[in-house]
Amino acid sequence: RECGVTSYSFLLACDRTVLHRYTGQEDILIGTSVSGRLNPLWENVVGYLVNLLPVRYHLPSGTPFRQHLQHTRDAVLGALAHRELPFSLMVSQMRLRRSANRTPVFQAFFNFLTDRSGELGALFLGERNCAVEFGDTILRPWMVVPQQEGQSEIVLQLFDAGERLS
Repeated sequence: RECGVTSYSFLLACDRTVLHRYTGQEDILIGTSVSGRLNPLWENVVGYLVNLLPVRYHLPSGTPFRQHLQHTRDAVLGALAHRELPFSLMVSQMRLRRSANRTPVFQAFFNFLTDRSGELGALFLGERNCAVEFGDTILRPWMVVPQQEGQSEIVLQLFDAGERLS
């Protein structure tokens, strides 16, 4: 709060610090997902309206963490200004070579999901004895699927389920 950053920016700054410590790199590019429902016309459309957004950070060694938080906040806000540009269009305009086994542009991915009601968290985390009402339907986990390999080298996925962070 003192630094004026959200939980998202704070956790991303922590992720970035760990990546910097392990790699020694000062210039880090991390991908994240953003909602594609900014326009009220899309509110009632059923579908997966999510865009990938690369966020670039320059973190010189020895930067105090408070300053690092400010840089992270500014980088996130700068990237969000371009959130409506489809990732696939950006990749094609940059003329990057595509590969089936990795995402172009970034190899580290950060995802922070929130559930204000706290109900979907148990379902998302695969807890066996949970049930979530979704309209006239009750959702229950059918089976727990182990974590699959992704298209990024390093993925940090966090889920804020209200009372806990998983």
